[in-house]
Amino acid sequence: MDTFESSYKVGTDVEGKIVRIIEKGVILELPLGVDGFVPMSHLSQTPIKNIADSFHMGDVLPARVIEFDKESKRIVLSVIEYLRGKEQSIVDNYVSSHKLTPMTMKESSRRRHRRRTPIIHRPMTSKARSCSVCSATPCRAY
Repeated sequence: MDTFESSYKVGTDVEGKIVRIIEKGVILELPLGVDGFVPMSHLSQTPIKNIADSFHMGDVLPARVIEFDKESKRIVLSVIEYLRGKEQSIVDNYVSSHKLTPMTMKESSRRRHRRRTPIIHRPMTSKARSCSVCSATPCRAY
């Protein structure tokens, strides 16, 4: 494994300076003299109407490598993935410095089933998977 490959493996956090703004995202200049692409959908959780209004040449962005192709030296980055799980103050600082719509980056938790009426669980007679509501033995919750 060479330096380039070990420096930019998937899941690695990096910082880069915006060197180009294109219609579909921004190009960051990364260490080791390579460029990385951040798609518009990975710059913010909320829609961005015009990238040039929020991001400028020379801005330094934190990002996480989400795709790496050694042969073509193609690196795809995501600011959203970098911010996921970070403290809200870090997210707020990013949002305010780029004039974005406020967002939260809490880890997505499994949605738990909630019903207004109680569910009566009855054992199933046929072979079925575990109940998606109570995750127990098969039941007739629905």
